[in-house]
Amino acid sequence: MARVLLPVCATCHVAGGVAARTRLVIAVDDPTSTRAAVAQVINTADPSSSLLLRKPTGQLGHGGGAPLAAGSPELVILQHWVELATTAQCGTVTPPAGGGDAGAALFS
Repeated sequence: MARVLLPVCATCHVAGGVAARTRLVIAVDDPTSTRAAVAQVINTADPSSSLLLRKPTGQLGHGGGAPLAAGSPELVILQHWVELATTAQCGTVTPPAGGGDAGAALFS
């Protein structure tokens, strides 16, 4: 959360924020609620089409523009989260270089 959701997404996707009425609402003090919200924007049947990846990169309309650039460390973390969420054996997923284990912590 500290590397992507709080500094990037929580600018708007929080209670009272301009994106508070979307599926992705970050509860800064409630990781369980945040995890549930993140799960709603991950497409388990087609992970690469997940809204969590496509909206902040500008591939789909996003009121906040495209805050994540291709190859950025933040996007690498989001891609890892999607991989964890869509892999039945999360414990066997190896974190990508530069992404750390932030995704593993969120979905453990």
